[in-house]
Amino acid sequence: MRKFGSRWYWALLALVVIALAVTMIACPAEEEESPTPGEATPTPAEEAPTIRITSPEQNEIVTGNETTVEVEVENFELVDEIGEMAEEGRGHIIYYLDIEPPTEPNMPALPENENATWVATPDTSYTFENVTAGPHTVYVQLVNNDHTPLDPPVTDQVDFTVEEEEGEGAENE
Repeated sequence: MRKFGSRWYWALLALVVIALAVTMIACPAEEEESPTPGEATPTPAEEAPTIRITSPEQNEIVTGNETTVEVEVENFELVDEIGEMAEEGRGHIIYYLDIEPPTEPNMPALPENENATWVATPDTSYTFENVTAGPHTVYVQLVNNDHTPLDPPVTDQVDFTVEEEEGEGAENE
């Protein structure tokens, strides 16, 4: 009788092990919740706006007295509505030469120094003219239509050096 009982015992144990294995394979450890019918599927949070100077490159040497600055903008709509009411996600770029951009919330991001070199535009490139030889820093900032900075401010900067072209500044003999 003992032989008969142990054979059933092992068979039953084998069935339990197989049932557990099938259950583990068929049911994932972490189940994803599916939305209730009629319920909106959640969307990922909007990505923050970015601006990046692509030219000139950091520490680049630029020849001549014109410097073209090119940028890439993501997650922000550039519009030609400068001076109009602020509208979230829309605005323009301010390019600054050798002056850090003002970033105080709810205040125009325009330099107070009347001799500062800057321009507001929806364009992703701008050429500064009559740039003197020597080291310079260009800053860019995304701003709302009314010139106020985004919150938090979205800026980038690049240091570069301007060298005179051969023959510029040399005395004619």
